[in-house]
Amino acid sequence: VLFPSMESMKISHMDNVEKIWVDELALNAFSKLKTLIVEYCERLPFIFSSQSILARFQNLEKLFVIGCGSLEMVFQVQEFNFSETYSTSTFQLRELVLKKLPKIKHVWSGLPQGAFTLGQLQSMEVIECESLQSLFSSSVAKSMTQLEKLVVKSCRVEEIIVEEDGGVGTSVGDLFFPRLTNLALYDLPQLRGFHRNSHPSTWPLLKELRVLHCGKIRSFSFASIIQNWQGTTVNGSQPALFSIEK
Repeated sequence: VLFPSMESMKISHMDNVEKIWVDELALNAFSKLKTLIVEYCERLPFIFSSQSILARFQNLEKLFVIGCGSLEMVFQVQEFNFSETYSTSTFQLRELVLKKLPKIKHVWSGLPQGAFTLGQLQSMEVIECESLQSLFSSSVAKSMTQLEKLVVKSCRVEEIIVEEDGGVGTSVGDLFFPRLTNLALYDLPQLRGFHRNSHPSTWPLLKELRVLHCGKIRSFSFASIIQNWQGTTVNGSQPALFSIEK
């Protein structure tokens, strides 16, 4: 399987497909693929099921996964080091859309060392993923320095960013997504906050903020103002996305 010059690929309504890629791909297979769309493939559990397969798609810029009822994970990747062939490359993924995936529990299963980062990702939308409880590990989130747009809608997400097992090293005050300009959080009844160790987020480039039906978080932290208005005491431990001073 080669397709060394293919730039766009769409797989749609393939109800019996349980696997997209063969286990061993040639070194130049799909090396120029920039856009991949996978939609309404009801038996597909993963998009990339191994690190050796994922390593062939470093030029992929856009990935859309829609309406795959059995999908459990997009990137089935455990901790590993890429071979020297890929050690100097970075993934070019810029846009990621996940929609109507009722069984997806994780976007990534782990974080490879070295080449695999999401430093180029600019836009991510996650919509109607009822089983998804978090979007990113802290290490993945730290690498996403170019993210400008994040939309999360109708999911069971409890935290946007979670610590990896074993606690890898974030601290109070860590900042994520410094270039974020557009943030939309819709219908997330379980969402408690962005990250347990982060202080209220500071996104200096933010232009548009939409928060709707996220009953467990407050958008802003202005406890003293609320106390003055209502004559009540506000629980200081209740999470907030922003500090009013910021």
